[in-house]
Amino acid sequence: MIAYVHIEKNAGTSLKFILRNSFGIAHCDIQPTQKDRIFYNEDFKLLKNIYPWAKSISGHSLKQPSLRLNAELDYYTFLREPVERSASHYQYHQEVMKDRKSEFEQWIQTDTWRNFQVRRIAGEENLQKAIDIVEKDYFFVGLVEKFDESLAVLKALCPYPLDTRYHLKNAAIKNEIKDRLLTDNRKREMLEEANQIDGQFLTYVKKELYPKLKQAAVNAAGPLQLETGRTFFPWKYRLNQVYYKSVYRPAVKFHKEK
Repeated sequence: MIAYVHIEKNAGTSLKFILRNSFGIAHCDIQPTQKDRIFYNEDFKLLKNIYPWAKSISGHSLKQPSLRLNAELDYYTFLREPVERSASHYQYHQEVMKDRKSEFEQWIQTDTWRNFQVRRIAGEENLQKAIDIVEKDYFFVGLVEKFDESLAVLKALCPYPLDTRYHLKNAAIKNEIKDRLLTDNRKREMLEEANQIDGQFLTYVKKELYPKLKQAAVNAAGPLQLETGRTFFPWKYRLNQVYYKSVYRPAVKFHKEK
């Protein structure tokens, strides 16, 4: 089973469209039952009871996954330039989450939002730990800045067939908040300071890991084929959403209330 570690504001909604479209009801966007929003072995057992045929899962709750689950899963994720990602994340909190009380200067000093990508993978601001985990437990790490090419690499390395056609989802229509942060010298410096380890991690992936994965993909499947077609809500996607909303989500809600 493959497991997509969905890091916020890293093109994850577009990728989940691909997974739903490729796997139908063999894919699940997992939901944790515990208040800490982490997916544990008990959650995985519930998932397997409802999706005994599952081939693919994804979720924000796959935090430091290799130390949380006993299941044998093939992990993968996408990374993004950290200053841009962090600014987009703050904009999302303001516009979508309606977190109007958090001023940027306060938000960026909160540990939760600093070096967010390394924290999601390693569980802490530990560069070497994050590198060790992706080297050992991840079969793929893609780059948002090279999204289509990364999809071609993922398709070649994935143990299951993927339909990598997609249309862009959950992208901000306006980027006024993000743009203000990035063009304000003081605030940009704060973003850079808060994401130094993420920057080092991305540099490692770009220079060391991703080129190896790309070469492995070429060795496995020949020249990379970048899909240019776009597809909109086909039957597998619709079936996935019906089963998820009518069966899995009510079951998770029931277990939360026990």
